Amino acid sequence: LLRQLTGERKQVVSVPLPDPWRFPISLPPSSDVLSKKVEPPAVSALFFGNVRPYKGLNVLLEALRDIPKVSLTVAGNFWNQQASIALKVQECGLTDRVFLAPGYVPKDEIPRLFSRADVVVLPYVSGTASVIPQIALSQGKPVIATDVGSIAVDIRHGVNGFVVKANDSRALARALSVLAENPELRDKLTWGALQSKL
Repeated sequence: LLRQLTGERKQVVSVPLPDPWRFPISLPPSSDVLSKKVEPPAVSALFFGNVRPYKGLNVLLEALRDIPKVSLTVAGNFWNQQASIALKVQECGLTDRVFLAPGYVPKDEIPRLFSRADVVVLPYVSGTASVIPQIALSQGKPVIATDVGSIAVDIRHGVNGFVVKANDSRALARALSVLAENPELRDKLTWGALQSKL
């Protein structure tokens, strides 16, 4: 779009978002409220950050309906959506597999939160960019992200995560199911994430 607007007369440079969160990996689990989630039978997924409709949490909850081997932690500022999100979790029959941790997550808690996840999920339905993939990769966690804006620019499909179609609960469900059913693939993607730390 920039090239079109400038008639290709200007050089366009892409500058990645800065990553201010650089932490050691594999900190011991904490004993606070974030550690009280239900232990997943196979895969523990994390949705992290400010919860907004455009970030696709409802799509992710729909995807989880038929994947009993995946649990989810939603951590971040819910603003005025906590009641509606809790209702959606109940409607989807996920109260035993989805843990809601509303509120600001202190910087010191972020490494422990990520250490308890197997995969970080960004099911955005619209948007431009996010620093969450960088945080996830810096923690050695694979990422499932949608093909929205530059959300998945650092995700190499099948290497350090998966890139799926936006606003498609079935595509998300397939990606999560593959992880749940294939521990070797989880190990491979985790290794890929560790190798691609930004």
